[in-house]
Amino acid sequence: MDVDEPVDVPDLWFPDGNIVLLAGNCRFKLYKGILASRSAIFRDMLSLPAPQPGMQPIEDDASFEGCPVVVLHDDEKHATHFFKAMFIPRYLPQFPQPTKLERILSCLRMSHKYDVEYLQVDALTHLSSAFTTKLANASICSWKDEISPRFEIKDVLDIIVVADKVNAPWVLPGALLSLATALHRQSAVSQPTEYHEPSEVLETIPFALRRPFFRWLTTGRARAAERILTFVSKPVGIDDCCGTDDTNCRWLRLWATGALVPHSLENDRHPLENPSLTEKTWAQLLTGICAHCSATLKEKYQENREAEWERLPSAFGLGSWDQLEALRKSALAED
Repeated sequence: MDVDEPVDVPDLWFPDGNIVLLAGNCRFKLYKGILASRSAIFRDMLSLPAPQPGMQPIEDDASFEGCPVVVLHDDEKHATHFFKAMFIPRYLPQFPQPTKLERILSCLRMSHKYDVEYLQVDALTHLSSAFTTKLANASICSWKDEISPRFEIKDVLDIIVVADKVNAPWVLPGALLSLATALHRQSAVSQPTEYHEPSEVLETIPFALRRPFFRWLTTGRARAAERILTFVSKPVGIDDCCGTDDTNCRWLRLWATGALVPHSLENDRHPLENPSLTEKTWAQLLTGICAHCSATLKEKYQENREAEWERLPSAFGLGSWDQLEALRKSALAED
């Protein structure tokens, strides 16, 4: 068989279908009526004597098995996930049922392009589940287990590109934070499995985000971590210290600052991504410090994280979390 001959996708080749769609090397035999009822773009295209730009007949009288043939200028993998989500029940289940990132991103790209509103909302809901706008929220992510607890650079790059394409800016601060962490982790490994040149990563992300992301990657990330970790030494004195010698608590905290900041910056996760230091770290940090000062330090850690979280969107030129949350609620049709 000719290697260039289109391949019929079994799950999307209906014998009584009445239109053939071709994307890449994959061919789908589907139903005009269903496509038109779910996609405004397909509805308009099918109501005209000739398809719209980007969806052209192979020839003026092209047909296959008696059906008109339309070529889509889309990636065959994206098209396959998209049509399966439209024609196969629960292929992209509703949140919070688990699914896969590849399906989410393909469906999001295609539903945005072809104006399939319900599918775009479903895919956006899944994607947004990993990127809360509120630091205190314990989000239920429907897909991150496959790459948890770490993002791979390729995955998070795809997320950033698609989120920007479909106007989902509330996803971007958390995704850019994760991308910086993934690049930092890569640089700390002597022989990473798959190396991504930082300059190539910068060229991949949307143009408007390149400069602020570069600033965050080179200086902003470390400075944010340092501001969070000042909880150890500031304030210098803690009221109601119950130690035998408050000076002792004070000096122990100052000593811990010098050890904790480098440790955090060398760690896989930024303090913004780490709701709590490990028990081992807390044990080392709080050795010799009184119970009251210990409790105060844990509270201060969270306060500093909250303050730095509020700064995060503006670091990338994305406004405030309140603005992004309003956009998220509007896009997902939440009250």
